[in-house]
Amino acid sequence: MRYLALLTLLLTTQLYAERLDQTKLNVVFITLDDLSYESLGINGCKVPDISPNMDRIANSGMRFEGFHVQASNCIPSRALMMTGMYQQHNKIFSLGKAGAGNQIIRNTLPTVFNDAGYHTGIMGKNSHHNPFDPYTGFDVEYDSYGSTKYPAKVYEKTKLAIADSSKLNKPLFFNLNIYDPHVGWYGWSRTEGTVKETENHPSRIYTPDEIPYPSWFPPLAEKAKTGPNKRSKKDIHIMEEVTAYYNTVKRADDSIGQMLRAFDEAGITQDTVFILISDHGAELPGGKTTLYNEGTHSPLFISWPGITKPGTVHKSELIGSIDLLPTFCDMLNEPIPADLDGRSFLPMILGQTEKNWRPFVYIQQNDRNKARAIQTKDGYLYIVNAWHGGETKFGSVSTGTLTWNLFKLAQQSPENDPLASAWINKLEYRVPHELYDIKNDPSCFKNLVHDPSYKNKLREIRETMIQEAEISGDHIALAALRNPESAEARAETVNAIDADKATRISNPDYARRAHYDPYDGSLVLDNTLFEGVSGIWNDSAKGLSLETKGGSKELGPGALKVDGNKSNSIRIETSRSFNARQFNNIKFAFTLNTLQAPKAKKSKGKKTQTQKLATRKEKRVTIPSPKGSLSFEYNNGSGWQSLEKAPLSKFLKEQNLSFKKPKKGFSTKTKFAISIDFTSPGILYLDGFRLATDVDWKSIKTPNQQVLKAGESLELTRDLIDFSELEVSYNFSAEKAQAKFVLEYFDKGKWLELNSHDYKYVLQANKKYVAFAKIKAKNMLGKELKVRFRNLTSVPVEINDLQVRKRSSI
Repeated sequence: MRYLALLTLLLTTQLYAERLDQTKLNVVFITLDDLSYESLGINGCKVPDISPNMDRIANSGMRFEGFHVQASNCIPSRALMMTGMYQQHNKIFSLGKAGAGNQIIRNTLPTVFNDAGYHTGIMGKNSHHNPFDPYTGFDVEYDSYGSTKYPAKVYEKTKLAIADSSKLNKPLFFNLNIYDPHVGWYGWSRTEGTVKETENHPSRIYTPDEIPYPSWFPPLAEKAKTGPNKRSKKDIHIMEEVTAYYNTVKRADDSIGQMLRAFDEAGITQDTVFILISDHGAELPGGKTTLYNEGTHSPLFISWPGITKPGTVHKSELIGSIDLLPTFCDMLNEPIPADLDGRSFLPMILGQTEKNWRPFVYIQQNDRNKARAIQTKDGYLYIVNAWHGGETKFGSVSTGTLTWNLFKLAQQSPENDPLASAWINKLEYRVPHELYDIKNDPSCFKNLVHDPSYKNKLREIRETMIQEAEISGDHIALAALRNPESAEARAETVNAIDADKATRISNPDYARRAHYDPYDGSLVLDNTLFEGVSGIWNDSAKGLSLETKGGSKELGPGALKVDGNKSNSIRIETSRSFNARQFNNIKFAFTLNTLQAPKAKKSKGKKTQTQKLATRKEKRVTIPSPKGSLSFEYNNGSGWQSLEKAPLSKFLKEQNLSFKKPKKGFSTKTKFAISIDFTSPGILYLDGFRLATDVDWKSIKTPNQQVLKAGESLELTRDLIDFSELEVSYNFSAEKAQAKFVLEYFDKGKWLELNSHDYKYVLQANKKYVAFAKIKAKNMLGKELKVRFRNLTSVPVEINDLQVRKRSSI
């Protein structure tokens, strides 16, 4: 038997290698929005015929029982899977805009597949992915945010994506993000309850008698299952709402069926890998936005023709959403980005045992209800609720449901089960920390934190959680993790998370700006949000001032106010000049807004007819936009010259403009500006101003040595003076998990770390990693630059594809 298992493993590995040598397979990555793990037939759901198409994907390949998303709200959850990074590294904490994260992450799913030669397309939930919409990083956005709640559209656009990849003679990577079963649910109104839909029906419509009471709900007395919601006095049964959810699950499955139909009709299903997950649990109390098992436990199905044996189940390890990106890299035989927190579980897909796999998943919540959780391989869930304050209430979309209102009403009923009342109270207010035996209590009813028989388990799991937070750099959570029962420690963590997010509101690298690609290769001269500073822009001209209001919602409240009432000609120019002789062009990216009309004030109580008319009139008030012209200019030392001049109206809203250098080029002392001439006065707000250019790179010759032996250093540059930016890129691998080496630069008499690669924690032996580093001259304190690799351990490290290049001083 042992020989047979070894032979099977060798054959599977050989098949995998052979597949990579052939034409690359298409890859379809499917995410569903708010889908509960227990909603699928393959996972034991008793609803008849609920998920035949999702079950088809599961049955044709491998399903992973121990997969968890590592955040339970939309954008952070998707960012974890798109970047392979914890939130402290991808900096995407919430659903918000300013400070919620930008497309600064160098390696995301679309870039990985683009680098591997794929045509990449996305459909649905576009703005919830990192990079953000409309710059998603994909070649084509096949349809908009909510389009995938229509199965017919999914069929049509999938066919188009297949046809496009065929025309391009490239394999297809299709990220299909099914909007269902997100609210609003089919046949359901939060004010009226069950309603009749006129279109877009699921292929089967269920009635409440076909739907089981959710396992994670508390036991309610039958009388308590009927009552009003918050917005209506009409009595509604709780299972009507749950049925609406399941009807929407059915429509989600129909959409996946239409996607599969398109691949079947094209005859390429057997040439396609299908991966399916949910972004978190259902938008019902105890699911979405909680860190309970129902909030984070997700299906993970992988159907890989010729590799995954149909109907196989992996139960032995826990896998997190940060592990998806490195696994995709490994599947493509592409190097894995070295700065990820996730690991490749490709060996598990191949049926192999992955040694040294971490026996837990670490889960984060940095939005309203700040918390951390850890699920362990031996079946325990531990949660620290930093937000718990005794009187603070849980804030969640799920508290707007009929179900939640009935739960709250049930607490007042003497007929209700005390367990239900305790569970509802726990959900609303929480306790500082919680421990659950998931194997025996998957619905998290019994908190074991104060049970003496679990004292050792509690200590062990807390130590594991603290260690992961320390190693991964989640320092903002450490106070609460180290002392969860201290109100001061919990408050310290809440304040640290809020402070970390606040620093990004004024940082242009983390605003969700849409008007430029940060990896377009441009040399950025300045990037300013005007949140209290003007960067390189001179704001001293008459009519210019920094404002804390009037900015773009995408970019934060601050902006540069351009007041045409104070001056009819205003130039916004750089406060310094540049050595621009090597510039190939000049790029202006910014947002220009007009003054917005004030919103009508809401008055309390009933309005008289006169008040209603006055309100309508106030709403109709519009502030006319100023008129005039805008000119993009440069000054080589002999006066201002125009690159383009056009009516002001042409440049309102977001702009991303590029101008070729003039025939005689720019000079060694060049300034840039935009000039506004008003023909009718008014107020404008300039926000998110990015000035950039394209400058040619020059390669720097590097040593040929490829193996860095124990204790060795390898100098890449020496005494480099003339540079504005230096980039170092390289691949590396090590045969053993004890390796550690660093990339350093020398400044002001000491070596400073740029990159640190430590195999002890995340990196896996015998896998190829890719790394990148950039040094900007303005960050250097000294005049000369030296860069080197240094091996800190006794294990050799192999370095390949080493490239060092510079751009000259500006």
